[in-house]
Amino acid sequence: LGAISFRRAEADGTPVALISLGERNAAVPLRALQREFGIEDDSADGRMLGLIAEALDYVTGLQLGDRLPDEVLSGKASWQPDAKFRRVTASKLRLQLIAWVDPAAAADTWADAPAMERLETDPAMRARVQRAFEQAARALDLPGPQAVMQVVGEIAEELSFIEALREELLLRAQAMAMRLGALGTGGTVNAERQAMLTRVRKLTHLALHQITARFADVDAQTGEVMATLRNAEAQRAFIRSNRDWLYRTRRAWEPILADWAAAPPGAGRCRMAAGGPHLSLSGPALHAGAGVGNQHRPAPRPQAAEAGQRYEVVSAAASTCTECTAARPPSPAICARQDVPSATITSLAAAARTAGSNPASAMAREASCVSA
Repeated sequence: LGAISFRRAEADGTPVALISLGERNAAVPLRALQREFGIEDDSADGRMLGLIAEALDYVTGLQLGDRLPDEVLSGKASWQPDAKFRRVTASKLRLQLIAWVDPAAAADTWADAPAMERLETDPAMRARVQRAFEQAARALDLPGPQAVMQVVGEIAEELSFIEALREELLLRAQAMAMRLGALGTGGTVNAERQAMLTRVRKLTHLALHQITARFADVDAQTGEVMATLRNAEAQRAFIRSNRDWLYRTRRAWEPILADWAAAPPGAGRCRMAAGGPHLSLSGPALHAGAGVGNQHRPAPRPQAAEAGQRYEVVSAAASTCTECTAARPPSPAICARQDVPSATITSLAAAARTAGSNPASAMAREASCVSA
């Protein structure tokens, strides 16, 4: 038995275990693996497989011994936004507090770049922020301005991920859609190509609409600063849920967005004239707007684990584990992976050695269809 790793199938996104069986390689769906060994969803092994399936929404692949991403354990993000997004969200919340204290001054506290800069340089603006913190502390029944500043900082941290994804996903997808809309306008396009282009535009519009709606929901939900601070825990959960959805979507779209960004201006029209557009808007990316990666989960997610806890698949058949190195995708410009100790994967080693021994088993059927 060779190495075992986990990834999502390219065809339909199903979480699979890649198992080397002698001279053959088998891609076994995790659900089939559960049926093969009679693993219940609520068992330790079933919960581990559920975590692996969910983790594959955030990393390209996992091997035995890899740490699981923080999203599936603590709810925190396994990546970090650029510091500029933290500054933007913190400034916006402060300006909203000023506007809450003095609605008549809302026009003067519009969250644009000059207003944000004045927060740091203008003594009068800083004094207004301090008064806003003091009034907010009384309204929220908090000990004082410092307590309000802490809550504002925590919410700003959560919203900074949304702002980063707005730039890395929404703006890039909008730019791609504009270029896609211009295809075929500079020359003659035959009916077949025009029909294909129309279908691609419709699918792109659908996904872009769903992505845009997510950002609009977050903006609407967090737009009233006092309501946000008063319900900080619920807002944090809401923001993180949308953050994860948007991050999964960005990962699904990344190859396409990168290709379009790298294409020189007018390249699309040239390809149309030379033999039709080469559009790779297929597979997971077209489903990204619908929540790519949320299907084919073998087991429900357990409650979030404490930081540093190790998850191990423990069974009567095995108690050994193999430590390996994570197979993660390249980090985008806004991300800086935080490689801190966390949960790792442990194998069902002895049980896996018998994989496919039954000719009628799911694993044997999978292996028989896969070439070496």
